[in-house]
Amino acid sequence: MRPARNPIAALLLSLLHAGCGGGEGPEADLPRMRIETVALSLVADPELRTVLRCRPDGEPYADSMMPLGKSHTDAGILPALVMPPPCEVAFELSALEPGAALRFAAGIGTASYARAGGGAVRFEIELDGRLVFEKELATGDAVPRDERVWHRGELPVAGGGRLILRTSPVEGAAGDAEPVQAGFGLLEVIQPREVRRTRSSPERPNVLLVTIDTLRADGLHAYGNPREASPVIDRLAARGVLYEAAFATSPWTWPSTASLLTSLTPPEHGLESVDSCYLADELLTLAEVFQFRGFTTAAFSCNPLVVRNKNFDQGFELFREYEPIGEEWIPTREILDDVRAWIDEMGEFRFFLYLHVIDPHGPYLPEEDLARRWAPPRPEGLQEGAWQPFLRKMYAGEEYDAERLAGFLDYRRAMYDGEVATVDRALGEILAHLDALGLTESTVVAVTSDHGEEFLEHGMLAHGKQLFDESVRVPMILAGPGVPEGVREARPVENRFLVPTLLRLAGLPVPERLEGPDLTDLPVLARRPVEPLFLSTRLGKWIDREEGRLATVPELHGVQLEGKLLLWSPSTEGGERERLALFDLERDPRAERDLAPERPGEVEALRRLIEEWLARAESVRPNVLGGGEPALELLREIGYVDSED
Repeated sequence: MRPARNPIAALLLSLLHAGCGGGEGPEADLPRMRIETVALSLVADPELRTVLRCRPDGEPYADSMMPLGKSHTDAGILPALVMPPPCEVAFELSALEPGAALRFAAGIGTASYARAGGGAVRFEIELDGRLVFEKELATGDAVPRDERVWHRGELPVAGGGRLILRTSPVEGAAGDAEPVQAGFGLLEVIQPREVRRTRSSPERPNVLLVTIDTLRADGLHAYGNPREASPVIDRLAARGVLYEAAFATSPWTWPSTASLLTSLTPPEHGLESVDSCYLADELLTLAEVFQFRGFTTAAFSCNPLVVRNKNFDQGFELFREYEPIGEEWIPTREILDDVRAWIDEMGEFRFFLYLHVIDPHGPYLPEEDLARRWAPPRPEGLQEGAWQPFLRKMYAGEEYDAERLAGFLDYRRAMYDGEVATVDRALGEILAHLDALGLTESTVVAVTSDHGEEFLEHGMLAHGKQLFDESVRVPMILAGPGVPEGVREARPVENRFLVPTLLRLAGLPVPERLEGPDLTDLPVLARRPVEPLFLSTRLGKWIDREEGRLATVPELHGVQLEGKLLLWSPSTEGGERERLALFDLERDPRAERDLAPERPGEVEALRRLIEEWLARAESVRPNVLGGGEPALELLREIGYVDSED
């Protein structure tokens, strides 16, 4: 069995002992803050557990589980070791430092509350032969909704020892009945620490990282949008660096945002699909490094995918999420008061603030004056699903009403630009608030996006499905102390390298796991050898001209190198054949002519690069938990997954 120790926890501990935020110098009068490191997660890694007893049809397994759903404050999704009773699992815990505790939650899943009738399950935890937790929970549809919750606890485990988790049926629950979805959530060994807060100054700046969801690069006027939709961000770019060719790692939120916070590509960090969508505790995040160096950290997320129950709160003292109301996202203007209030509370404390706002994501609902500014009258017949008949005919090579489709598209793009202007206006209020507090000269500001948006450039709408520029080429702007002023950098860069860049701008050493180029050291960047730029999505689609259909491709990878773009979808056991496309972006910047049949040698060389990248990634990828049916339903609601998939 492997040592019960998270290497990232050890790394953070070394940062703490290196003197971050401590000592008796000018910071000695500042208060300390309690932070917690997950020293070990017992859920995800099957090598850590020994199954002592289980049902023949119900072995324990790791999954996401919820007693009721997001509508209840303590009945939402948690990572869990599901243990259909009777089940008994053992862990051997190594000794940890004083204060270490096992954080857990016992619960029943929604599926077992939906059944008619019901029984009960006993949950028990033993440590070195002592019963330290016991709870009985009823199952079945008769259980009141307000009782369908997690039952949480903490258990001191600093001394280590043999830990046994047990679920067993209570009288009335037949042993050969259908397995009950019962389990222990969280199962995190927490190591608490104290770190002294620090002060900010122009030499020791704060950091504000803004991710504007679904913002393609040319959504901004500074990147070529003829509509002046982004005066605030354009002015920010004028006093800093604008990266003309910045790329996200993936065309949708989970993988790309995880890359923004860890500097890793999706196959390395593992957040790629419903089956792997929980930010592993073994990963080191930008927020964790800042926090261990005495920064006060906070995140405000308007995207329902970037949430605590997917572990995106790693390293954040405050993590506030805003759920959509019906089909409408919470616009940035609705969180302005919360953000400004938090900034006010900081006073002299040095901070890292992460904002994930979502206005440009469909459905597009810009502020009324901005909608009127550009949008033509709404085309007749433009309702949910109106696009599909046109697109089906397009894929099949049949005639369709191109003029009517163009009218739909013009309206859609105008409303999108109105949303860009809406979020630009709100961001202006945040920057103005920093300025009013005298924080502009002591705050590094970074603005980027997790992915772009398609408007039929390659036959599709929205995002997540393809790896062309409209989906993965995003804005990236840096401004503030230490950043060159008034520069447009043309060299291709990846926005995941904001992680090491922001750490260096803050004057902090970059841990080896987060290493990467300093995107503000432009002379060094110019001399840096050209490296492959890898892209991926597991929500891929491919327009199959031969068969006249839109094919689902579970894996879609891409690589850009020296002006060439290769797209590759491997064959699948389900019967999808291998698909390849090669584009010469120097002669064909819109990627309209597939050269793969003409250049098999180039195709093979680039495909080999992708295969080698995937193999390297597999060697460092942690065990990543899935989201189960709740996550799949959420992706359907957002539009990432077709209802028939």
